[in-house]
Amino acid sequence: MKKMFMGIVVSSIVTLGTLTPVLAATTAGESTGQTHITVDVTPGKDIKPVQPDNPNVAATDATNNGTDSTTNSGPLALVYVTKALNFGPISLKATGEQTSSVNADTGLWNKQMVVEVGDLRGTLAGWQLSVRGSQLVKQDAGTRATDAMITGAKVTFKNEQVLSSTADTNQKVAMTGAENQAQVNQDETDIQLGTEAGSQTLLKAAEGTGYGMTTMRVNPNDINLSLPRNAKTGTFTTDLTWTLNNVPQEA
Repeated sequence: MKKMFMGIVVSSIVTLGTLTPVLAATTAGESTGQTHITVDVTPGKDIKPVQPDNPNVAATDATNNGTDSTTNSGPLALVYVTKALNFGPISLKATGEQTSSVNADTGLWNKQMVVEVGDLRGTLAGWQLSVRGSQLVKQDAGTRATDAMITGAKVTFKNEQVLSSTADTNQKVAMTGAENQAQVNQDETDIQLGTEAGSQTLLKAAEGTGYGMTTMRVNPNDINLSLPRNAKTGTFTTDLTWTLNNVPQEA
């Protein structure tokens, strides 16, 4: 039995040895070629609104859009901003804050304040979105006289939820630290309403971030209007003006 086993082993070695030269000859006979690929990558255009809770899905129900369709065609564009905010009645008080939050049943998209930015420039240069407010003026006054204005009012945004088409789409919550994503400038932003008030940066994208689609949602309860003690009675209106600039922010 021992001799038979050794014979099998030796035979296997010899057989493998005879195959090795054949494999080597095949490898040596290979030849190669090369195909050169060229592609032109151009900036995107005609950017359309997306679903606020999933920026990878195009929206079909984006109503009450306050953006100018002639200027939001891209490649960097403010694609959507809620057209109107209706604050509930504010009763004047002797003590405490005189504030009111947004009425959720007045034309909001899925009962949320929504802002959307599209960046298809392909430069990764970053951007910033700012907002400023004008004076509260009495609706039926027909004039901007002092007695028809409220001076010292402000609108406050907080707890904004930001999503990006370049982040993990399985994360449906606020992702203020997600890679490649624009960030809320600060936890709470006060927008003073008045002719002397400046702009406040609400969203910022550092260089190398903010590309694709960025959506920001704010719950109506997290948008408040505050009035000073000397507020007059009546119905008052004003506008928030949103400005998107291709100004990169430091990381």
